[in-house]
Amino acid sequence: MSTAFNDPNHGKLLKIWNEMEVPGFVKTAASVTDQDFTVVDVKHFGDPAKRQYPLNSKSNTWLSREHFNRDKDGIPKKAAEVIEKRIQKAASFWGLDEPARKRQSDEQPTIFHVTIDGDHNKEKQVLDLTGHYKTACEQFYANRSAYPYPVRRSFARQVLAAPSDVREPLDIEIEEGLSKMANYGSCTGSTARDAVFLRMCYVKRKDPETFGHLVKVAKHLQDQEGLVDIDLLHKTAAILDAVDRSHGLHVKYGKELSAPEETLFSFTEKRASTVRDQAVVLADGSIVNRLELIEHEPQVREYFTKIAGSIEYSDDDSMVEEILRLNAHEIPVLLDFLEA
Repeated sequence: MSTAFNDPNHGKLLKIWNEMEVPGFVKTAASVTDQDFTVVDVKHFGDPAKRQYPLNSKSNTWLSREHFNRDKDGIPKKAAEVIEKRIQKAASFWGLDEPARKRQSDEQPTIFHVTIDGDHNKEKQVLDLTGHYKTACEQFYANRSAYPYPVRRSFARQVLAAPSDVREPLDIEIEEGLSKMANYGSCTGSTARDAVFLRMCYVKRKDPETFGHLVKVAKHLQDQEGLVDIDLLHKTAAILDAVDRSHGLHVKYGKELSAPEETLFSFTEKRASTVRDQAVVLADGSIVNRLELIEHEPQVREYFTKIAGSIEYSDDDSMVEEILRLNAHEIPVLLDFLEA
């Protein structure tokens, strides 16, 4: 729905496409016309009152920022300031701190280098990724077990922060894997503790000293509540990586053992945004997953038939809307039907 971008005829979208360096994640995202913005929570818009400038995804935020830049001169000053702040906040959340670049007249690729510490001698190594960003990311990810944790982290952070005209769309698995390598995620204390326990099982008989150190780490993680602090997870990942490499466990990555960052940073921003977008908050404060509601449509249909006496919805979206209209005292009965 292009009205969400205040661009019903797609004229501004065409100008953006022709004038700007459109990043890969925007090119490969769902098209504007294929998205249903009526199901997006009102708080995920730059202009909630008009439900314009959607900020519910990285690609939509990038487009909303560009559309707003072309619209703001025609918006009352105070309203424009409020909308701009909301868009800037969302852009920061999605990592869009760099302004979009205008398309260059020449087609020469932007020079892009990654500098990391050497694997053995600790000397700096400069990798030239100019013109082959996607290939380099794919090769690094495929051979990740060959690099120690600090190298993986350094490489991932730099490639994910590359200029928009350098980045190319990556497979979801690779982009998610790089996000974990870069520490752009977290996990609970119990999850981190279990990762330590697994190493303890491998080294208990072979290396009692290392086993003792891991016991201390596990106890410290056990006391953590909620999502663990990123710095603590970073230190834990470095310890586990050292244990893995000294005992040859890194060759098991992707098989019977996950690299430390795969577990410790499993709850990434991408996954968090997916969870947030799929969460449905009912009138009594209960939170259910939208996809689970859709999967239990027969039970929902039975509820409306037996309790409400009629069915007022025709598709998944209208079904969810009907559920959101229920009063708080009706929710427990609906949940009973879903659990039946």
